[in-house]
Amino acid sequence: RTINKVIADGAGGFIIVWDQKDATDFNVYAQKVNSTGQPLWGANGIAVCNAANDQYGADLVQDANNQFFVTWRDQRNDPLNSRSPQTYAQRLDPNGVAQWTANGIQISNTISYPIGVVSDEDGGAIIAYLDARNSLLDANNMQTNWDIFAQRVNEAGAVQWTANGLPVCTQNKNQAVENNKPGLAVVPDNLGG
Repeated sequence: RTINKVIADGAGGFIIVWDQKDATDFNVYAQKVNSTGQPLWGANGIAVCNAANDQYGADLVQDANNQFFVTWRDQRNDPLNSRSPQTYAQRLDPNGVAQWTANGIQISNTISYPIGVVSDEDGGAIIAYLDARNSLLDANNMQTNWDIFAQRVNEAGAVQWTANGLPVCTQNKNQAVENNKPGLAVVPDNLGG
């Protein structure tokens, strides 16, 4: 198991997301714990995503309505389960019930992975992600140009911006290192952005 994020629930408890290997693949799980230490979403949490191949690198944010948005790297569309993740997301209600399609919605169909998620203060979320759509592979089979993109998703789980998101920064070369994300963060502007 790899614990990815823990946030306060605003009522003295917390919500946690983690990656867990089940049989052959990694999947994303979540648990809510109340102020007395009792797990509320079953003894072992809930599977946020257990689609084919690996899902990992989960992030989490809560909105003002006690809904939770979870993002992760997803390999379900990579038949070799190799180094071609895509960004997926799920919205959970206060009881841990998925509000969007089972196993989440696709945020971008390009090679990408999320670097942050915030509430849009209108029932949806804004997700920032590193994206390799303008990249080539180098001699070490690494992407050469990771850009930063963002996508807004409404309360129903429909993407609101162009199909694969809007560019935030597409400067030549990498905007961040592919397998390392120190210092990367997304914070709300308190105006829905």
